[in-house]
Amino acid sequence: MFGAPRKQCLVRQQALYLVRVFRFGFQEELNVLDLNVSSDMSGIQLSATPNFKTLGARLGKDMRAVQEAVKNLSHAELVAFEKTARLEVLGGKYVLGADDLALRRTLNTGDKADPNLVVEGDNSVVVLMDFTLDDSLQRKALAREVANRVQKLRKQHNLSQTDDVKMHAFSEDSEFQAMLQEESAYICACLRRGLHLENPLGEANGVEKSHQTVCREVLEVGGKPLTIHFLRQ
Repeated sequence: MFGAPRKQCLVRQQALYLVRVFRFGFQEELNVLDLNVSSDMSGIQLSATPNFKTLGARLGKDMRAVQEAVKNLSHAELVAFEKTARLEVLGGKYVLGADDLALRRTLNTGDKADPNLVVEGDNSVVVLMDFTLDDSLQRKALAREVANRVQKLRKQHNLSQTDDVKMHAFSEDSEFQAMLQEESAYICACLRRGLHLENPLGEANGVEKSHQTVCREVLEVGGKPLTIHFLRQ
């Protein structure tokens, strides 16, 4: 099975340089089409939940009051707590540590919360993933799977980076073939090499002249037929 790539990943952090240097590695690992990097943390909101397991016996009847105090903590107070792992509540009656509060980050969207946006991170790095699906992402998922199948065949036939091989992939299904043509740039980007999205068969007994067939495989991707044909030049 193959998964649709995610629409967008937004990284907000202080050390932006490393993310920018390795952005393409991050994009590939996270399976996202777009990676945005920003130092602006203004849209991120911190909230906290008391750890009832660690605090229950210790706080006793004050548990509800502490819970209410934690609920009313400001974003700035929680940022300070994350850095120091120390928080005084109820006028200093209790001191809470790192194990006493569970911090959660959300995107500050007011009353229009988007369930497709997921935020994770700490005080130095925050990652926001957009899991919104649409038809274009499903097409990208199919295109990426085509690239994966081509790569697997290259490995099966022990082809190296320097082998002079012309690669073709095409479908007898007209709609799927049209999609392959439209997503050709994305497929080639996934492969980091060229791929001819057309049938290579020619006049000489069904094989392109002056080329030796390395492999010809008929597969299925997304329920559609796909033929992959490698020719040694």
